[in-house]
Amino acid sequence: MPPRSPSTSRSRFIPLLGAGMLFLLLLLPNARAQDDYSVYASLGGFIAGPGVTPVVRVSIGHDSLLGDPAVLGVRISYDHGFGSNAQAPSAAAAATLKIAQGNVDTYVAIGGGMQFASPSLLFSEIALGGNWRVVPWLAPYVEGRMRYYVPNDSTSQATSGAVLIGVQFRTSHEKLSGIVTEPAEE
Repeated sequence: MPPRSPSTSRSRFIPLLGAGMLFLLLLLPNARAQDDYSVYASLGGFIAGPGVTPVVRVSIGHDSLLGDPAVLGVRISYDHGFGSNAQAPSAAAAATLKIAQGNVDTYVAIGGGMQFASPSLLFSEIALGGNWRVVPWLAPYVEGRMRYYVPNDSTSQATSGAVLIGVQFRTSHEKLSGIVTEPAEE
């Protein structure tokens, strides 16, 4: 996908960010308190652009670190493309703001990372998404994300957008702490 000019990409991005924040604020008065299924691992994917092979994303996160009913969290993710025309792998970290309404969570994530191309590219990233908890531990999700790459000696500023579809596998603190147990005293 060819790089877009910085002014064009910003002018498209600002209304999207504003609409996403307004959507989250409208949900806030009816939000429910967070539950204990706040630790997750997710598996998803997207197509990076025309003629580019699929990309798989693996993420882990905790989306209830601070706050109620709007809660702050963190996540890390790794993207890996497959095939002869694959996108270079990348890793990212983000802070998240989640609002839960019934079995549906909506969230915005803001962070950054590195694409392991030659040369490596730094980027900032914003995402707006939602999931539906079919059962407390399983939640299909959809997420739109936009990346802004930092220019370096060999590249100009570029942007990249994608819509991810995947599934989250969730667990609680109590169940997770049962896996890691204290050694027995003798």
